[in-house]
Amino acid sequence: MKSRLTYRSIFIATMIIIVVLMLMILSLSSREFKRVVVMGYQLYIPANLVDSKYVVLVSLTIITLLTPIAILEYRSYLLRIKLEESLPTAFRLVADVVRAGSTLDRAIELIAHSDLRPLNVIMARAIAYSRISGIPITNAITEISDRLKIPALSRFAVVVSTVARSGARIEEVLDIAAKTFEGVQAYRRERKTHLQPYIVVAYVMILVFILVSNLMIYAVGNVSKTLAKPTVAIHGVPVIRLAIDVDLTVAMIHYTGLIQCIATSLIIGKVIYENANAGLIHAVIMITLLTVLNYFVMPLLSRVILQLGY
Repeated sequence: MKSRLTYRSIFIATMIIIVVLMLMILSLSSREFKRVVVMGYQLYIPANLVDSKYVVLVSLTIITLLTPIAILEYRSYLLRIKLEESLPTAFRLVADVVRAGSTLDRAIELIAHSDLRPLNVIMARAIAYSRISGIPITNAITEISDRLKIPALSRFAVVVSTVARSGARIEEVLDIAAKTFEGVQAYRRERKTHLQPYIVVAYVMILVFILVSNLMIYAVGNVSKTLAKPTVAIHGVPVIRLAIDVDLTVAMIHYTGLIQCIATSLIIGKVIYENANAGLIHAVIMITLLTVLNYFVMPLLSRVILQLGY
């Protein structure tokens, strides 16, 4: 597990370095700068950082780098859920086998040959490890659970190994453990059911943010980078247009949206999946929606609206 954490940390650090290097290269290669006034201070931003082509390139890079770890973390979450749901059945199977007069090792072998995936694969690995190293099967389960760092599997190993060493009535203890695990699983399913709608709320917030911000930008400004005419006449009434750099404003909103997408996905993962990294799959989806809407759909839609309005 330590090596797994190390690889994950290296991957995340590499992703951050790549994105930072890309932004630095775009900044250094820019020959023009955009002037931005923030709280009375003038800031000059390299033009490449707000150019639509390069902003889309940065977004695609982030999506490409996030996708592998997002898929792996989400699959790990699904694996953990399946494992936890199979534990009550495993406890009852062990209790029934022991109650029938067989040994604990035989009960573990039956789990390994059952259809309780992925628990059967882990038990088969524990049996093989026990036979190769010569240690008891309960110790092998404990060591494998410590490597995988799956809390439910660690509790299963602790219960089985403790009962085996104590000499208590194994079947009764395992029946109680099965009921306890079922109660925990029922609570988690109920909590997930209640929290699931908030994922939809997060997506709606992102969509509203994109739609409102873009419509405001294109309504006040124009499709071009800057407004050529300071005043126009609509139905004979002079109207002053504000000179807004559309590319700069959309880029700033897009970068803000990138941060919002990643932060929201981490919160979803922590609250609903009990693992912040498992929520990164939503960051990939949100950033994809953000990029498509900001730079492909909204410019076309705003152009149509402006033509109809003017």
